[in-house]
Amino acid sequence: MNEGEKMDLKQTKPVHLRCPKCGYDFSYNTNHIENEIDRLKCEISSIKSAMQEHKRLYPGRYRDSWYKKASCKLQENVAQLQEYKKARKATAVEIKLQTNIIFKKLVEEKIGKEETMKLLEEAEKEMLYYEWDMAKQNFTRFDGA
Repeated sequence: MNEGEKMDLKQTKPVHLRCPKCGYDFSYNTNHIENEIDRLKCEISSIKSAMQEHKRLYPGRYRDSWYKKASCKLQENVAQLQEYKKARKATAVEIKLQTNIIFKKLVEEKIGKEETMKLLEEAEKEMLYYEWDMAKQNFTRFDGA
């Protein structure tokens, strides 16, 4: 998965996860989160269109009780949508982390622990940030010494 790609969390089968805090194994299916996000998006767009229609039909009366209730419901749905999106993001991160752990174990079985450790050290060296590699030096007397 590239950096720009999103993980597809709609699943036909649940995934096996392990709690990072207590180590409890459980199966988890994210379809309910995805369904709730879809439902809330539909409700939000429906409320927004109803509010626009109300403004069109009753100009200057968008301080009445119906409009206030619709506005409150809209805010509640938006807040709930944000919570579901946070849960979806946390789940995607945890799934990716546990996939990488399983991948590391499989690589260790195939090529051995020593070679795997060498590859991990190489990867860590590649991740290091060197300021002098990234620095833009236009006017300098630096001669590489």
